[in-house]
Amino acid sequence: MPVSSLTFYAQGNLYRTTAEGGDRNGPECLYRGCGNVFKLSPGSDGEWTESVLHNFNSTDGSTPYGNVIFDAQGNLYGTTSGAWTPPGYHGNVFELIPGPNGEWTERILYFFSGDDDLITAGLTFDSAGNLYGTTWTGGAHAAGSVFKLTPVADGKWTETTQWQRWVVRERGRRVRFEGQFVGHNRRIRLRFRYCL
Repeated sequence: MPVSSLTFYAQGNLYRTTAEGGDRNGPECLYRGCGNVFKLSPGSDGEWTESVLHNFNSTDGSTPYGNVIFDAQGNLYGTTSGAWTPPGYHGNVFELIPGPNGEWTERILYFFSGDDDLITAGLTFDSAGNLYGTTWTGGAHAAGSVFKLTPVADGKWTETTQWQRWVVRERGRRVRFEGQFVGHNRRIRLRFRYCL
């Protein structure tokens, strides 16, 4: 079941994730599968050929909802909404590295834990090579958060929460939610207003 948007990359290929299908051998993949990452390649006759880059098995992630992105080296990055990391499920960020024989090698960049562990969106890079994304849960009022992943030594990544403040202001029948997001060298204030 594809949920995410399509991503164009080299040679006009299309890349996407599916939230179901793929491996049914994982601990929680028995009924519908844990999802996968696939590629569609255009042919000269107008036909497209599908190839599966990776099947998730719940221990390395499951149910990816977000789109995928690429770095300058052609490595693919994405998120899954839940990986089986006892005692429960936690979202993660993964990388797929292409090999010379068409195989792709998965590398888990970061496992989330605690309240900010459900991820349903994709990622974006900044100019310094940091990754940004959002969580569905977590944050000051369990309404989600914005995170940043920074590459450090030995291929590891560190996570910092960028969503700093979430304030509710009531004025009569109008409620205003204010938040602040600190990105790469800039500070953005976000405001949402709801009339009751």
